[in-house]
Amino acid sequence: MIRPETIGSLVIGIVCLAYGAYCMAHGGTHTRNTTWFTREEAPKTFWSCMGLYLLIGVGSLFNFAYINFLK
Repeated sequence: MIRPETIGSLVIGIVCLAYGAYCMAHGGTHTRNTTWFTREEAPKTFWSCMGLYLLIGVGSLFNFAYINFLK
């Protein structure tokens, strides 16, 4: 049985991974107080954002799976 209080973790995980995939497909990312930067204009920012999206997405999905299925 899926616990209702963990639905937010599932949604956050899916959204972060989907947005990371969108940014990878389009070759750029949004940054704070600016608009779209391409991979070539800001490579360190791009890869740090991709790592952050992946970390948050996988972490949220792991949290959802742990609480609902592994605990």
